[in-house]
Amino acid sequence: MVVCDDRANRVAFLRGVQLFNRGKFFESHEVWEALWRQSTGLERELLQGLIQAAAALIQLERGKLAGARSLMRRARQRLGGLPAGYGRVAIAEFCAALEAHLIAVLVGQPSLLPQLVRRKPGAGLTRLRVGKTAQLRGKPASGGEP
Repeated sequence: MVVCDDRANRVAFLRGVQLFNRGKFFESHEVWEALWRQSTGLERELLQGLIQAAAALIQLERGKLAGARSLMRRARQRLGGLPAGYGRVAIAEFCAALEAHLIAVLVGQPSLLPQLVRRKPGAGLTRLRVGKTAQLRGKPASGGEP
C-alpha cells in the first residue's frame, strides 16, 4: 500500500486530507492524484473515490450541479465498495456527509462542508481539521434527486 507503507506518501495523503478539510478541493485533488498514479488495488479505489469527491465539490462551487451530482454518485459507489474503515478513513460517515451536503445545496440550504474523518489505530474517530470549517451555499437545482 503506497499511502500507508511509505512515510512520504502517508504525509502526502494526510496533506490532501488537510487541504480537503480546509475546503481546498482542487489542491487536495492534485495531491491525491499524484499518489493515485502509483497506487494499485483497494488503495487506488480509495484515492480515486476521494479525488472524485473533491472534483464533485469543485463542480458544486462552480454551480455545475449535474457534473457535481454525477461525480458524487461515482465517488459514493467507489468508496462504498471498500471495506469499512479502509485506510483508516471513516468511509460510511464521509459518504453520508457528502450526500447530506449535496442535498442541502440542491435545496438552497447552507451546509457545512463534509470533513474527511480518519480512525486512529486502536482509538475512536478523529477529525483532521486545519482552521475553520468552510460553508458553502448553492443554488437549488431544477427538480430531481441527487
